[in-house]
Amino acid sequence: MIAGWDATVYVNEEVKHRRQNPGRAAVISVALLIVIYSFCQIGLQGVISPSKLAKSAAPLTGIAQALGGSGWADVMALALALS
Repeated sequence: MIAGWDATVYVNEEVKHRRQNPGRAAVISVALLIVIYSFCQIGLQGVISPSKLAKSAAPLTGIAQALGGSGWADVMALALALS
């Protein structure tokens, strides 16, 4: 989800107004990344109750289990381990 936001800086010689547009694009993409990431996290945390979320040793795997069962909890645990 966070990869690729900096690609606009690397191709700055190929765009119009190369002194302004790459920096502007990087700032806009970081701001959008913050909004999208926050929206996803808040939405996912609304799946289970706050008390269950507070008691959970691994909240993201608990959310994945509530959404898709134990298989998705294992996938989430693997994704967290690899990140």
